[in-house]
Amino acid sequence: MRFVNGARRGLLAMPRAIPLVMLTLCACKRYPESYAPPPQRPNFEDPARWERVIHMTDVDAPDHFVADIADPLAANWRWSGKRPMVHLDVPAQEGLAQAPLPQTQMSRTKLAYHIEFAIPQETFRSTGPVTLTFLVDGHALDVRRYDAASPYQFEKDVPPEWISSGGDLRLGAEIDKVFSSQGRTYGFLLIAIGLKRN
Repeated sequence: MRFVNGARRGLLAMPRAIPLVMLTLCACKRYPESYAPPPQRPNFEDPARWERVIHMTDVDAPDHFVADIADPLAANWRWSGKRPMVHLDVPAQEGLAQAPLPQTQMSRTKLAYHIEFAIPQETFRSTGPVTLTFLVDGHALDVRRYDAASPYQFEKDVPPEWISSGGDLRLGAEIDKVFSSQGRTYGFLLIAIGLKRN
């Protein structure tokens, strides 16, 4: 009888011990380490934020070349021919062109043609002053004359109606005089070209 009673006492004590054992096991559980959230990047699909400037050092730069941009890359530039051209896949901008916005926000809705280039001394000795026509999808955005060998930057807002429908947009520049040597034509040194949000 003693054994039976002892067994009974053990069985009765067992349910009380189960929660204690479970609590001990749970306390030993190892949780994964916590990490900070990844940095937030702008959504380039949002037409209100989209911009793209192709630097000649960009890995994907050659994917955007249409004409008159030479290989190989030299430092941070490439030789252009007479009329270098790139293409960009631009999201539709029509909502931005038509939405009435306060004057303080107007500049953020405009895309500007942006180009960085240099006229080198080597070609300038032969050509003298040159004139560049800046092109957006076949439209002449502006014409400028350059009277010295030097690095330059040009930027000007693009009329919204030229880019409102989005899609494949071509940007370029045409130089009026080129330098030719050993069967090759040299225009200017192209560093970057694209569309920037003002």
